[in-house]
Amino acid sequence: MNGDKEITKRSFGGRPSVFTSNVRTVIFESLRAGKSYAGACIAAGISPVSLFRHRGAHKHFDKRVREARAEGKAKPNAAPGHATMIDSWGNVVPNTEVVCDEAQRQGLIKLRDRMLKDPEYRARCDAILEA
Repeated sequence: MNGDKEITKRSFGGRPSVFTSNVRTVIFESLRAGKSYAGACIAAGISPVSLFRHRGAHKHFDKRVREARAEGKAKPNAAPGHATMIDSWGNVVPNTEVVCDEAQRQGLIKLRDRMLKDPEYRARCDAILEA
């Protein structure tokens, strides 16, 4: 041919990849902005499992993801408060927005410790919760 033919990947059928150039761009921009992996997945509209599988299969992509994450974490206003988590099944668990000040947090920790150490106190707490 003329040498200017378009090079395309050969398709072996199956479902098309969710990792379009737009998805990759959103992931990189989100990570550079300081979002977590889960937050970047939410922004890109993919599952965290898909992201980690793609990273495992494509080392160059994995390197760029790690670089973007490091850049985002280095920012002074990175978004650690967006406590999006991933459960053991790979599902995104959004932030519950439970907020308390440090005094309330310390009080809750003391109550938890007391309940774990004192079986009598724990039984009373269980009775209250069952009522």
